[in-house]
Amino acid sequence: MSGVQEVLDTGAVPGTTISIASTDSAVVLTDAALYRGGVASTYEKDKVVAVLISVETADIRIGWGITPNPATPLGHPVKVNSEIMLTCWSQAYKFKHVREGSTSAVLQVTPFFK
Repeated sequence: MSGVQEVLDTGAVPGTTISIASTDSAVVLTDAALYRGGVASTYEKDKVVAVLISVETADIRIGWGITPNPATPLGHPVKVNSEIMLTCWSQAYKFKHVREGSTSAVLQVTPFFK
């Protein structure tokens, strides 16, 4: 879990881990992963400061502010059993994912809050 200790060292605390499916349509992180209590908020203290994402069951393609497309080289491929650490609000807010092949992936997503 590279990066988790560094996030914890900042005083951040983990929220509830949730499962998100990565299908053939691009998906953003849900409010449950972006906001404390799972409710959208304008307060900085309620926004995520880091997110740990574990890729399970299948490869995915990711992007920030763009819609990744497995039929093109748009986005970045991420292999199954990989971990992604997003380290700020803007990364988490703009993060999108889609399955790479014909099998949907399951992502385990743990947000961290201050």
